[in-house]
Amino acid sequence: MRIAIVSPSFPPQGASGIGSYCLHHAAGLARLGHEVDVFTWLDTGPDNEESWPGVSVHRIPNYWLVSVLFKVTDVVWRSFCRISQLDREVAAWGFMRNLRGSLTIALVFLLRYRTAFDVIETPEWGAPGAFLHLVTRRGVRVVKCHASVYSHAIHFRPYERAAHADLVCASMLERLSLNHAHAVLSPSRALLPDIRGNLGFSRTVHVVPNEINQEVCSYLKDKALHVAGHAASGTRPFTVFFSGRVDQLKGLDTIKGVFSILSGEASASITFVFAGEASPTVARDLLSFKSSTLDIALLGAVSQYVVFGNLMMSDVFFFPSWTENCPMSILEAMALGIPIVASNVGGIPELIQHNRNGLLCRRDQPQEFVEQIVRLHNEPELRRRLVENGRDVVAHRFGFPVLTQMWLDIVQGTEQSSRRDDD
Repeated sequence: MRIAIVSPSFPPQGASGIGSYCLHHAAGLARLGHEVDVFTWLDTGPDNEESWPGVSVHRIPNYWLVSVLFKVTDVVWRSFCRISQLDREVAAWGFMRNLRGSLTIALVFLLRYRTAFDVIETPEWGAPGAFLHLVTRRGVRVVKCHASVYSHAIHFRPYERAAHADLVCASMLERLSLNHAHAVLSPSRALLPDIRGNLGFSRTVHVVPNEINQEVCSYLKDKALHVAGHAASGTRPFTVFFSGRVDQLKGLDTIKGVFSILSGEASASITFVFAGEASPTVARDLLSFKSSTLDIALLGAVSQYVVFGNLMMSDVFFFPSWTENCPMSILEAMALGIPIVASNVGGIPELIQHNRNGLLCRRDQPQEFVEQIVRLHNEPELRRRLVENGRDVVAHRFGFPVLTQMWLDIVQGTEQSSRRDDD
């Protein structure tokens, strides 16, 4: 089959969970003999490249027509917010997110690729899925729901200050994407209540966990060895690594609580390394906690190679997120043999069994995170046991080719059903 995967990011530029999923997923499909094209728009690079045997990556520029459409939409949105007395930045949180890239992809498919693929998958299922499903008329349209903008806005309105108009727009796009898809998948059961409850989707949602491809991990490790970064600097003390956006959804308050406790902790000297976007205000706040026993390094937004390089050199992977589905970063940490301290939210307990292949904490209890990090600092045997069990879990539950074949079975079954309906 010829399969298209449409993603807002793809390695090595940008180290996002969805981009990482697409790399492992595309490599697995290609390994099984399928022709895979990945379309992405947020990264710079050649318009067409082969990053993996059998996988063509199209980093599509924003065409001038899309830019014009985006500017017109932006003017209309500004006017609406002014009339409604809404903060534009707040009201646009869901609706404007990825709008330019979504329109670009929709236009490209409409003009060049409308009937070229047997399967089209959109892991980002809001604006990208909605626009793409409206312009494609051939092939099985697949949505894999990694996160819901609408649900995030509902659950975290005190933090994101999401306006009612924003919820309506995000809900509209996600419903449109779901209802026009032939097959809907989720990598964990955690998102099912939101898909079925908040968005009112009544059809079958297939649970297919994200997959880790060891060939991809080996490739990224080799690349990481050639990338200079924080991990390349000499001998380091006990190091805790965090990867992802540094914001409220990813556990910013918990991080501050952990730092507040550790800055006065004299029993352990620990270095925290952050790879991901952080606003200037957040960066200043975090760096203010540095002390004689607590060092903090903020790398900013970096490539997947730099993330892997730092992760490989770390002693603990720190994941205090307040909402998650099936995070690729946890699977990659287990595959690389890094013990994990994570929050027990969303789909994370489906990946980690406490005290077996990782350590889980309540998301709003920084003291628990501190206790588990210090525990790992003081107990090398615990670290060894968690690493061995983590690698075993990845190999037997999340490794290639079982989950890739499960994805193919669902898609091929949907394709046959669609043909019968057409007949």
